Amino acid sequence: MNEIKNNFTASDWDQIFPTSGESFKNGSVKTDISKAVKVLTAVFLPQRWDGMFGFETEDYNEEVLFRAGRWCVREGGIDCDETSYSLTPEQLRQDDSVAQLSAKTWLYDPSDMLDAFEKAYTIFFHRESEEERKNRINRQIEKAIERIQFPFNTSNILKSHVYLPTRMHEGQRSAFGKFLSDNGYYPTF
Repeated sequence: MNEIKNNFTASDWDQIFPTSGESFKNGSVKTDISKAVKVLTAVFLPQRWDGMFGFETEDYNEEVLFRAGRWCVREGGIDCDETSYSLTPEQLRQDDSVAQLSAKTWLYDPSDMLDAFEKAYTIFFHRESEEERKNRINRQIEKAIERIQFPFNTSNILKSHVYLPTRMHEGQRSAFGKFLSDNGYYPTF
């Protein structure tokens, strides 16, 4: 049985994270595209990762009402610190908002994004009952699952925070590996 050392370094983590678009190289060339399958690496953590830049990159004038990693809820809606992506409260109500976001190749933190959605619903749609808000979010998650096989939920439901290193660019993967190493995490398979 292979032993995994408990003092996993950032470099060790970098070795086990596949990069997006990498193909398995075993010396043979596969040309039957109908046999190709997507593989995502998911890391389930008991704590949230703030993202590559932490909280230091804010250049918005609006106060942050809630933060889940790199996702912020502000008076104008939800936005992602590391991208220019944002959703207004009206866009949050659209049935396919979660599905559209989950299709983004840069979405590596689905539970954080859903935590921000959940909090935004509480803030922007406070006149709706909690049950109505949860039903609306669950419908959006179900639609995302139907469209692109999105097997994630909020951290409150999963009891962990999910990160997808396969969808991170090299700098994000390195920063994430450093975070994992600095916090003493090691992989189990």
